[in-house]
Parts: sequence; structure tokens; C-alpha cells
Amino acid sequence: MAAGLGIALTVAFGLQVTPSVCTAYRADRTTGIATGTWLLIFGELLCWGVFGLYQRDPRLIVLGATGVTASLLVQARAARPRAPGAPAAGLLEVP
Repeated sequence: MAAGLGIALTVAFGLQVTPSVCTAYRADRTTGIATGTWLLIFGELLCWGVFGLYQRDPRLIVLGATGVTASLLVQARAARPRAPGAPAAGLLEVP
């Protein structure tokens, strides 16, 4: 049962935050990013990761690492706004 919960949490979290992270990097302005929310996500998923290490549960470790990484990416993007008129580095271009 616990294995299923770890997998479900990891998949659900990935599906939940992937669009937000992508949008943060595609957007020209980051004024709509709630940095407090992403700090809470960082803390919550760091706890899950530590708990996963304690329990030696690779699924929860992956969940924690994914959440911490996503949170840090969004926080970094919010802290460093793109210059006005600068392209989004071709995120949507297909060669």
C-alpha cells in the first residue's frame, strides 16, 4: 500500500507542477508568481524527501527531489526577471 501511495504522490505532483514551471520560464513577466507558495512547496517536499531517506523509500525520495527542484527553479525564475523584449530563448521553436 505504501509503495502505491509514494508512486501516486510523485506522479500527481509532477503533473501538478510541470505546467507551472514551464509557464514561469515562458512568461515575460513573473509578477504573478506567488513566491510564498513556492517556499511552502519547497518546505513540504523537503520534508517528504527527508522522510523518504529515513524510510529508505525511493519513491518518496524522488518526490522530495522533484519538489525541491521545481520550487528552486520557479524561485530562481521569479528572482531574475527577463529583460523587456528579450526572447524566451526559443522554448517553443522546433528546429
